[in-house]
Amino acid sequence: AAGMAGLTKVPARVREASEEEAGMIALVENIQRENLGYIEEAKAYQTLMETYSIPQQELARKLGKNQSTISNKIRILNLPEDIQHLLVEHRLTERHARALLKLDDDEMRRQVIEKVIRHQFNVRQTEKLVEECLVRREKLEREKKKIMRISCKLYINTLKKNLITRIKIISGMNITEVRLPQDG
Repeated sequence: AAGMAGLTKVPARVREASEEEAGMIALVENIQRENLGYIEEAKAYQTLMETYSIPQQELARKLGKNQSTISNKIRILNLPEDIQHLLVEHRLTERHARALLKLDDDEMRRQVIEKVIRHQFNVRQTEKLVEECLVRREKLEREKKKIMRISCKLYINTLKKNLITRIKIISGMNITEVRLPQDG
């Protein structure tokens, strides 16, 4: 490159490096490439951290990045491989991926990303869809709890009536009410 630029001398610093240091330098240079996708970048960060036992904070310092930047990229790797593949294949952004991270159910994530791809949603539309899914799921959870409370009350009342009937039959007494310990 220097020869093509017409240079006869290149300012350089020669540095001795162990095999481990040279590997780390190569990985850091690879990360610094401009055309590296966000998932590739996240995998490179994770590789550096695992290979060289570097905590996120130290890696961020060495790369001159915020620790939250490193953390946010690595979190994307929590998405299943098939979803990561769809993000890359359909050129969806890192913000699309982070929106999906708000969902903790992989099947729901798959449904959302399929809809995002089918309708070519932008980030704002994707975030809105994710929020709608979260609200809908919360509402379903409340309904399930309500149904469970009602079912439990019905079950307990049925048991009480059954118990009263059995006591009447066995004792010949005219009992109209049974108070169970949880009734107070």
